[in-house]
Amino acid sequence: IMKVAMTADGKTATRAGLSKWITGAEARHNVHETRKLCSAIMIGIGTVLADDPTLTCRTENPSNPARVICDSNLQIPLDCKLVMTAKDIPTYVACCRSDRRKIEQLESRGVHVLEIISADGRVNLKSLMRRLGTLGIDSVLLEGGAALHESALQSGIVQKVQVYIAPKIFGGVSAKSAVGGLGVYEVDEAYQLSRPEISRFGDDVLLEFEVLKK
Repeated sequence: IMKVAMTADGKTATRAGLSKWITGAEARHNVHETRKLCSAIMIGIGTVLADDPTLTCRTENPSNPARVICDSNLQIPLDCKLVMTAKDIPTYVACCRSDRRKIEQLESRGVHVLEIISADGRVNLKSLMRRLGTLGIDSVLLEGGAALHESALQSGIVQKVQVYIAPKIFGGVSAKSAVGGLGVYEVDEAYQLSRPEISRFGDDVLLEFEVLKK
């Protein structure tokens, strides 16, 4: 599941990179309810470096999913919250760089390092999904940034998209959007979505779609 929170004009952050909070409390609570239903949450290293998240489930009777970080070059700081809490919540770092010293440092702190083959210098997401499956992880909530979302769509691993839309407009050519990369060239190259469902949480709207395979 690829989850996105954005403004009415499709921005996921201001031109300064600020995104807290785009949506209101009710929508954010529903995200935590979704987290509770998934085996894992996956983000990219960019989100770790920018936000230093914990990726915990803050609901009644919480059940924290595993955390998966796509970190091709093992940039994750040893003092970030995800590493510091790895002995309490299963935490996996997927990389395609064999840095034995950094791997040993992470593993000594309880992090499980998954060495995955690369695709254009980045973690091969299809291979990562297969590896996670062998570990009993059968559902992943993708809460990454634009780069990881683009890679996930390109690799074909996204089955469902959740888009939370807030009644706000950020504007700005340099303000971030949900999916990065070059984007498609022709209209008929778009990733096609189907079976839309609409929910409302306070002033925010949630659109849910299934992704059609290309």
